[in-house]
Amino acid sequence: MQKTILGFYLPTMKKIILLSLSFALNILSYSQTQIWGLTSEGGKNGGGVIFRTDGQGDNYTVEYDFDYIDAINPNYNDLIQATDGMFYGMTPYGGKLNKGVLFKYDPATSFYIKLLDFNDTGGALPQGSLLQASNGNLYGMTSEGGTANGGVLFEYNLSNATYTVKINFGSSSFINGKTPYGSLIQANDGMLYGMTSCDAINFPGGVIFQYNPATGIYSEKFVFDNSLNGNTPYGSLLQASDGMLYGTTYKGGINNEGVLFQYNPATHVYTKKIDFDRKTIGGKPEGSLIQLADGMLYGTTSTSEAGAEGTIFQYDPLAGTINKKAGFTNSMSTGRSPKGSLTLANDGMLNNSRPPFFLRRQISVGRQALVGRTARPALDQYRLRRKPRSNRTA
Repeated sequence: MQKTILGFYLPTMKKIILLSLSFALNILSYSQTQIWGLTSEGGKNGGGVIFRTDGQGDNYTVEYDFDYIDAINPNYNDLIQATDGMFYGMTPYGGKLNKGVLFKYDPATSFYIKLLDFNDTGGALPQGSLLQASNGNLYGMTSEGGTANGGVLFEYNLSNATYTVKINFGSSSFINGKTPYGSLIQANDGMLYGMTSCDAINFPGGVIFQYNPATGIYSEKFVFDNSLNGNTPYGSLLQASDGMLYGTTYKGGINNEGVLFQYNPATHVYTKKIDFDRKTIGGKPEGSLIQLADGMLYGTTSTSEAGAEGTIFQYDPLAGTINKKAGFTNSMSTGRSPKGSLTLANDGMLNNSRPPFFLRRQISVGRQALVGRTARPALDQYRLRRKPRSNRTA
């Protein structure tokens, strides 16, 4: 008598065993180390792709081609893998209203699902990435839309697939900050922290804010209203091993080239640590900081002295010193103007591997390596351009 397993008729136990083994191997293959990411352009439809490589950055494979209806042009958006094993992400463009989408991708079945279309009322044009908080829900921000068109902070509940706007940026004097471009982080105190690139009173400006996911209480912790303290942050905050939050601003400071700052979440004290100067360490950082095992913070600037376009820098939080580690020389070999953030590679070696649509420059630090992307790649690479942020000025 025939038996039905997973929809197939299998007349023998041998076939059942083979099918079970094949299924197990398929699941195992997705548990191996892989690198997943997004491109902002290219692919069959020209709107970017979801791709993966092996753990060394080789064997590049396009998993999904974005199109205009589903999503298009993920710029400053990254994938996250939630506790359910699915990848989640956002794009600032595409969808029914061309305001961006929130999507899910199943790496085991290669199945893409558009979860919602962003709109003017519920938030539009997300420029950062999602965060899965300790309560299991996803949180993110949009740069436009909402009641004051200043963007929103939202929650997406995975258990019941419910999207809820929690904060409308710029909607009152209490919620002053607006137009966030980075992503949220959850600090050790359980609170979510983020930044906005401007505020309702000051342009350029911006705020550091705290959001309590348990109570829904939002509070602004620091307002970038003094140009000497920096203003217009485009990246995200980082909580370092010392418990402090660190970040950078695109503008402000003594040289108006941006600053590197520290924020103490326990005492709510903001301290400017470094004034970027373009000439020696570079200027106008647009990405976020990362911390390596040596305790040092690393980041990039998008500009530098004449004849060079951007730097990789190292900041020592204990000594309060900063050093330029590498410069982008606007040549065919280095690229220029890095706009995003660095990533820690797992091979620890200087590696020039460049899959299609993905330009990376590595710098080795001891046994570790940093990987980054430049907005203006070398001439022998695919020429990708991220769309400019709407309120960015020189």
